[in-house]
Amino acid sequence: MTVLESQYYNINRITLLICGLWPYQSTKFRYVRAIFILGVFVTFVIYQLTTFIVAECTINLVTKVLSIVLPMFVCILKHGAFFYNNQKMRHLTNLMWYHWTIIQDEQEVAILEKYTKFSKRFTIYMLHFFVLGMFILIIGHMLPIILDVIEPLNSSRPRHFYILMECFIDEEKYFFWLLLHTIVTISTALMMIISVGTMLMSYTFHACAMFKIASYRIGDAMTETSVETSSLQKDCAICQKIINGVRIHRKAIEFANLIVSDVRKPLFVMLSVGMISLALNLFQVFAALSANNINELFTTFIFVTTQICYLYAGNYAGQIITDHYSKVFNTTYDSRWYTAPLRAQRLLLFIMQRTSKNFSFVLGGIFVISLKGFSTVASMSISYFTVIYSIISR
Repeated sequence: MTVLESQYYNINRITLLICGLWPYQSTKFRYVRAIFILGVFVTFVIYQLTTFIVAECTINLVTKVLSIVLPMFVCILKHGAFFYNNQKMRHLTNLMWYHWTIIQDEQEVAILEKYTKFSKRFTIYMLHFFVLGMFILIIGHMLPIILDVIEPLNSSRPRHFYILMECFIDEEKYFFWLLLHTIVTISTALMMIISVGTMLMSYTFHACAMFKIASYRIGDAMTETSVETSSLQKDCAICQKIINGVRIHRKAIEFANLIVSDVRKPLFVMLSVGMISLALNLFQVFAALSANNINELFTTFIFVTTQICYLYAGNYAGQIITDHYSKVFNTTYDSRWYTAPLRAQRLLLFIMQRTSKNFSFVLGGIFVISLKGFSTVASMSISYFTVIYSIISR
């Protein structure tokens, strides 16, 4: 483990190790964990789908089952996509270590440390959300048992799962075993989502730091003290600073493109399925509120909150990449480029032409990852929710 890894990315390393996605772990253990996680997800989905065998297939039943099955399908797809692209994650991580070795200026190192601390705090906040979500889920299912201890009745309160499943066994008798399987499945799914999401966010913050360093180098080259006097030696120094800024800018673009280069199609499929899943879970929240079922509301609220936060975080990552890329153009344009040597002006013109075009992540050739994209997904999910509600309420 490198000093940088232990200082800033140790939490990411531990979470990815749990899910079998850390690119530097043993291949044997990685496959063992992957098989275990896949087995947990598949059995949980099967238990959900078997409810169609023993229960009458209605629209309400379909929406309730799919509201859980679709998020599990997204988890399976996400785990598979990043498991088979493990070498790409390793390459990205190696590039991060390499970028730290080529940055020597104190101000630039401070920029890297600032953005790396951002990613570390984001990871910690997501883990807190994970603990809170699991606590609510466990309390929601254990509430009848807790109430029997606090305020007992003549008979025990009924215990049942608010996540529909059919295991062809007595749920009352094997309640704790089924609850354990449910907790393991959902905690594994949340941990996998958080581990992958936080690592992608760490890559995103690193790319933003590299764009910020490029802006800093160009701005530093065009400071007032640098251009107020002219000499051959100073002109060469200015050009060299600009060239160094262009090199870092190119490295930042290459790094940013690598983040989603091999997973654009899986991410687009996950986005589409997640949008439908969000609409179904919104309907389940509305149904729980209408039935005044507080315990079921807790469970569905976890799924809705998780999906909204994840969609927002993913689109926010794309937005800050675009903003930091545009900042390079703004820094160049706002500098005193007109007082720079002619050779430096040509270099700055090249940079402005290159950065005048927006940089963004595009999925499926149609969806741009940005805050505007998040609002589009949210509005479409709400539209699907209203359609589902109008069909069922007829």
